[in-house]
Amino acid sequence: MFSDMIPFDNEHGNWKKQTQYIVNTFSDDGECIEFIQTINNNKVCMIVSESLGYRVVPHVHDMSQVDTIFIFCNNQEWVKEWPKIKGVFTDITSICEALKQAAHQCEQNAISISIVAPNKKLDQLDPSFMYTQILNEILLTISFEDKHFQEFITYCRGVYEDDEHELKNINQLQATYKNNIPIWWYTWDAFLYRMLNQALRTTDVDIIVRMGFFIKDLHCDIQRLHSEQFDGHQSGETLILYRGQGLSKEDFTEMTNTKGELLSFNSFLATSKNRNISLNFAQQAATNPDLVGILFVISINPSGSTTPFASVSDVSYFHTEEVLFSMHTIFRIGDIKPIDGNSDLYEANLILTSDNDQDLRTLNDQIRQETFPDEEGWYRLGELLIKTGQSNKAQEVYEVLLHQKTDESDEACIYTQLGSIKYNQEEYPEALTYFEKTLAINQKTLPSNHPHLGASYNNIGNVYDSMGDYPKALSSHEKVLAIRQQSLPSNHADLARLNRIPSDEGWLQNQTFHVKGQSVTLYDRIGNGKFGSVWSGGTRDGQQVAVKIYDFGRSKDHINSTQRLDSFKTEIRMGYKMRHEVNNAVTVFGFDLDRQRHLGLLVMELGEESLTERVKNLHTMHSGSEAEGYDYITATARKNIWIQLVNIAVALKRNNIVHRDMKPANLVYFGSTLKIVDFGIALDEYSGQDGHRRLGGTHPFTAPECFSGAVPVTPRAEVWSVGAILYYLTYGQAPIYETAQPIPGTTKTRSSLVKDILHNCFQRNPWRRPDHYWLLNHPLTKSTALI
Repeated sequence: MFSDMIPFDNEHGNWKKQTQYIVNTFSDDGECIEFIQTINNNKVCMIVSESLGYRVVPHVHDMSQVDTIFIFCNNQEWVKEWPKIKGVFTDITSICEALKQAAHQCEQNAISISIVAPNKKLDQLDPSFMYTQILNEILLTISFEDKHFQEFITYCRGVYEDDEHELKNINQLQATYKNNIPIWWYTWDAFLYRMLNQALRTTDVDIIVRMGFFIKDLHCDIQRLHSEQFDGHQSGETLILYRGQGLSKEDFTEMTNTKGELLSFNSFLATSKNRNISLNFAQQAATNPDLVGILFVISINPSGSTTPFASVSDVSYFHTEEVLFSMHTIFRIGDIKPIDGNSDLYEANLILTSDNDQDLRTLNDQIRQETFPDEEGWYRLGELLIKTGQSNKAQEVYEVLLHQKTDESDEACIYTQLGSIKYNQEEYPEALTYFEKTLAINQKTLPSNHPHLGASYNNIGNVYDSMGDYPKALSSHEKVLAIRQQSLPSNHADLARLNRIPSDEGWLQNQTFHVKGQSVTLYDRIGNGKFGSVWSGGTRDGQQVAVKIYDFGRSKDHINSTQRLDSFKTEIRMGYKMRHEVNNAVTVFGFDLDRQRHLGLLVMELGEESLTERVKNLHTMHSGSEAEGYDYITATARKNIWIQLVNIAVALKRNNIVHRDMKPANLVYFGSTLKIVDFGIALDEYSGQDGHRRLGGTHPFTAPECFSGAVPVTPRAEVWSVGAILYYLTYGQAPIYETAQPIPGTTKTRSSLVKDILHNCFQRNPWRRPDHYWLLNHPLTKSTALI
């Protein structure tokens, strides 16, 4: 990160190519400090001038996110009091070389570890320990094809489309992947190593799944070399290896308190036969006040190891004296002692676990029993992705399985899983389509009273219930009851429940409520969500309104009464904050609680149609016309909607609100004015609410950080959302690949302005996205240009 107006782009225009890392530049002290505070799961190397260094270094030096600081000046006296300052430079070339070394040390320190006591319950385990073990097992059972490799290449081109250096590397990878072994590619000085290690360190499922073919290839390559090098190795012969790195003080304290327990490295692990090389890494780490330098001394009996490893000096890119372990290597923690009396530098002995380690075997068996042991390969991966909240990736997995199905029973199971995913995403029409396909297959292949038929009708009934179509919901549940009466004992709990099928919220129709002294009668249900339903209604004086009903006595879709109440309070608070934004946000007229019936009522202005409906109508009008291009709607209509979208995003930013669920269904037309609705999961930008815990939204319109919790949620989440909506306006579909690339079979837009916005908005790192004012001043927003 370059924190000054240092002249990098003139005389030394190739510095970005030299460093090959994400670069951010700042000239404002506050903006620089604010950026550092938002970083999570990554480290910062700073380059500052002397003048800015005087002001900024005292504020950022003790931040855990800052790893290294370089000073661009001639004066070396004042820097000595700051341990993270690793050098003073007067030319860019020297800084770039030092930066490469610092980045290598940083990567060495960043490897993810888990410390596990075997007697812990499963829900007390470090999630990354369980996840990497099961993911590794799953990937090794999957048969990858060339199309998976080609899809990864396409993805990489989208990620690095502005990086000429890495695009050349991608072309080389595509053309010559089969010419070199996977170990060579892993040690290659390019994006592959960094992308994989960061994905494994942060448990980025999206990247891990995309790189699944390479993880498997690399594991098998290490296993092959292990067999060649150690088959016939005499039991009892011990191999000693070394690894030097830094550990956070928290991890170091935990390790010293758990001697004799298990320690796992959750990615591929590079070690050395040379103690001095590894000790140097540990010593360098010890100079960082946030870290403790550790020299791991690793003892191995190759004949009984649980994880394959191999010497790679003859086959790696750099031909260094390394021994590489496969992913998820587990050791026993031995003695830990300081080196030469240094309180920041320690030697820790590790012993590689063997196949007959009873504690480890028990723990692994326990984990397997909790992670769908009866499923294999892609099926097990799909279940695991759903369980860990990665529904969009699970959908991709099941769509792959549809093309690989062998019989109709497999097809029915896949449709059920896809329907469940869509149901949980509140995409009810799509869920209904999948569940009906399951039902059609089951009706052809199963007896009329088979329990699977009952399950299909039950799923369909639940969808109709959520859509507010109660007659169809009741009809489906009655069929479930009839089937289960034939197949279950008369005293079974399921029969008792089905005999009490409620009409859900249908009783609300034509009910009259009093909200702040004003009577409001509900007419028709016009919307539904996880937290509440929305009804059209009218007041006693004839005003047409919308009423959102929160049923606090209802527990459905994994939402309890406390969560509904929190959402209700959030709607009220955000409605008050946005009360002056009458052209950008829905107006809230009032709210009240019906304590007798455990309901919350929010009365708002009544809209005409959602953006989803408007776009469908615009597409129908546009179909067959090529006057303004081949996009889903006309360029004129798209621009008009885009301008209103940007104004809404800026209004949210102006009021310090992060909506988190900006999508076509939550954008409603009031006459010709587009407004944002549904603030139920919104955040106050500066309220101190923990964005790592309050996760949620609607994939893929909601930014990735709102689901992962990897970084705090900021207003730049809305920048992703407006980009996703622009994609929808352009292609008529959601951006399922989370990139600017159109869905296969769709003609790429000819609009350079749209492509520019999509490229900038679809950045997984929030700080690589533009801010709201970039959107406001973009030519598509400000000028008369359409494309």
